[in-house]
Amino acid sequence: MILTTNRHPQPRPVFSQHQDGRQGIIIADGINIPLQNSSVMYGMQTLLACYCTSDL
Repeated sequence: MILTTNRHPQPRPVFSQHQDGRQGIIIADGINIPLQNSSVMYGMQTLLACYCTSDL
């Protein structure tokens, strides 16, 4: 999942893939929160999509 924002003209990955197959969410450069619950992952993905595509 790649999102672009006005503040970040270059595409940057929002979700990272861990070595053991778990997915995580990147809230800032170098900051990663591993997620194990798929429903939480979906909720955060929806929230991020709305946040990143809106002009704030």
